[in-house]
Amino acid sequence: MRTPEKAAQEKASLLGINDSFKKVVLVRDVVKPLRDERGVVTMSVFDFLLDENNLAGI
Repeated sequence: MRTPEKAAQEKASLLGINDSFKKVVLVRDVVKPLRDERGVVTMSVFDFLLDENNLAGI
C-alpha cells in the first residue's frame, strides 16, 4: 500500500471483528507476504490466487 494512512484504512474494518479467522488484505502490487503485529496479513492478489499454499507459512 502506498501510504501508512491507506494501510490503516484497509485494516480498520478487519480489526473491528473479534473472531479467530485469518485477516488478509490483498494488494495489486507484487509484495512479499507480511504479517503485522495484530495478525493481519498483507499479500499480493496474484500470490493469493495462484499459490494453493499461500497462507500456510504465514
